[in-house]
Amino acid sequence: MVSKLNYNLFQPLCHQKPERSFFAFGHKLAVCARCTGIYLGALILTIIYPLVKNINNNSTPSKYYLIASLIPMALDGGTQFLNFRESFNELRFATGFIAGSVFVFYLIPVFNRLFIRFAGELKLKI
Repeated sequence: MVSKLNYNLFQPLCHQKPERSFFAFGHKLAVCARCTGIYLGALILTIIYPLVKNINNNSTPSKYYLIASLIPMALDGGTQFLNFRESFNELRFATGFIAGSVFVFYLIPVFNRLFIRFAGELKLKI
């Protein structure tokens, strides 16, 4: 029952093809290998973010770092889509992990700015 809910929750976010997914204890994960890499990369970097950068720093890196982190995923997915080659789950995971981990350096500062703005508006209403 929990797995069915999990699959339904992630269905709009991922194609969930079994041949492109990892299995744990004989059960397919709710997302494909690439999405697993994205989510795991984002989770790990979110945990270690305060060790790498000041959590209160609201500046984002140059957009070119984000673009560069997406290039391996685009090349892997694009060449497979064009039938130049067949990718494999470990490569899908690795390219997703790169993109997900770099994305955190943009997401946390944006959330910080939104939180500061929301807290300021809430303070004005009180």
